[in-house]
Amino acid sequence: MLDRIWSRVVKGSYKKQDGTIYGYRRLFIRNEIYPCLVKRTHEHFVRGVIYFNIDQEDCRILDVFEGECYERIKERCEIEDGKSVEVEVYALKEKYQSMADEKEWDFGWFKKNGFKSFITKYEGFLRMKLR
Repeated sequence: MLDRIWSRVVKGSYKKQDGTIYGYRRLFIRNEIYPCLVKRTHEHFVRGVIYFNIDQEDCRILDVFEGECYERIKERCEIEDGKSVEVEVYALKEKYQSMADEKEWDFGWFKKNGFKSFITKYEGFLRMKLR
């Protein structure tokens, strides 16, 4: 999640680090500008950000933000020097897999083309539903 979105969703401030999870792809949701994480074979991987020691209230808020279509799953995540840590990821539930487009979602594209409309579309939700 981009810092500018993360900071609108959670209340706390958390240590973070880059990481890579294997066995997933980050794809577009059909007719949307945001991504979903879907389970795939081990040769697929997703790079992202790990936030450490998130408190229970912010976990609850993240669950609401991610919504019914996603489930929080424990996975191993590779960090620097080949080390790994246990993380929780939000992946698209099996029964909603048809919502995923096979087109790879890209942070660079989102920052340039989708961020502003995403914030416009979901800002009210972030203010009212999560707090």
